Amino acid sequence: MSYNGIGLSSVRGSATSGHVQGNRSYVRPSNFRRETNKNATGQFDSSSSSTSNQFKKLNNLVSSGTLKSKDDGILRHARLREIESRLVDMRDDLEERRVKDSEIEERIDNERRRLMEQMGLAPKQVVEETQPEPEVEQPQEQKQKQLPIKPQEIIEDEADPPSTQP
Repeated sequence: MSYNGIGLSSVRGSATSGHVQGNRSYVRPSNFRRETNKNATGQFDSSSSSTSNQFKKLNNLVSSGTLKSKDDGILRHARLREIESRLVDMRDDLEERRVKDSEIEERIDNERRRLMEQMGLAPKQVVEETQPEPEVEQPQEQKQKQLPIKPQEIIEDEADPPSTQP
């Protein structure tokens, strides 16, 4: 039996008054906080630690409406982050097996499309026609041709300023 949860059977002989103060400034490690948070919300089962099971459970919780959020953007971001995390792991495995870079990119793109469809997210669509073309810097000669007044005329006008005498 412990006295006041500190491992003493009694206060006698401990050279203390028995008053126990907790260290309120102590910050517990992040993995402890994370596990406590998971257990408190009931999101993940501690028996299944594989990422694919967590991925499926997160998807089920979101789609069933059990996991509610004020903003759908947060849920979308969580899904996209999970997808990218899985793709990074896949890329590392392929690089360890010394697969060609072009083949790695192809496999990653295919897997990304598959996961996006599985999660119900539309992949980013590239629209090239609607984007305006960037302006290219024109050479100095072309700029001068487009001016309504020729530079020589400007210089001549400055040389002969109009007289202000009446």
